[in-house]
Amino acid sequence: MTEEVSIYQDGKLCRNVPGKIIRRKDKRILIEFVVSVDAEKHGFKDTTWTAWFKRRHREKGGVYECIGMNYWYYAS
Repeated sequence: MTEEVSIYQDGKLCRNVPGKIIRRKDKRILIEFVVSVDAEKHGFKDTTWTAWFKRRHREKGGVYECIGMNYWYYAS
């Protein structure tokens, strides 16, 4: 069963995009979400990516940071 979530990106066009939690492991979550990619000839194009999000140690709440990218998931 997948859980619908919202993914955020700091300072970019993509904010509050839909995502699905695919898997949970330790303090990491695998999420599939939509990213706007700059296509050379046709402007921005929506693409689905799958990436691991890791819980931030500095935050006591449920803040997860995408490994290697500037995307965030805020667990409620």
